[in-house]
Amino acid sequence: MKKIKLLASVLSMIVCAFSAQAATVYCYASIDGGTPFQTLENVRKLTFDNGKMKATAVDNAMTEVDLSDIACFSLAPFGTSGIENTFDGNGIRVSNNDVNIFVSADNEISRVEVYSINGVKVMETRPMTPTVTLATDGLTDGVYIVKVATCDEEVIQKVIK
Repeated sequence: MKKIKLLASVLSMIVCAFSAQAATVYCYASIDGGTPFQTLENVRKLTFDNGKMKATAVDNAMTEVDLSDIACFSLAPFGTSGIENTFDGNGIRVSNNDVNIFVSADNEISRVEVYSINGVKVMETRPMTPTVTLATDGLTDGVYIVKVATCDEEVIQKVIK
């Protein structure tokens, strides 16, 4: 019980802002996840005050959720941190799931680099094949930048683990 009160008091001092971007916030009643009991769309700002999470949407509409109802929440950002994908659909494709990043190309892939959102290179490979799968089980959850190069093209794309 003391941990919950401490967490609530710490959260009451936090303000999360997403710049001019928006995010979807998923609220879960159980730490195990499952189906969220509430989904908040187009959220641009979260504040925690007086035992409530207050979500302000892009249109300035506000939704409040009691912190006592929330075991955990997650964010699915749109346009994270001003990092824009340069993917234009020409030849290189990047996708991911919880455990892998998948890269395929029309040509041989000469280099794949993965960077943390802080700009630290966390992975690099030179597969010289048209497909590559990178295991991400050693990476913490967060936003990563994937830079892929072939002989005639380079693509930079963000992925969320």
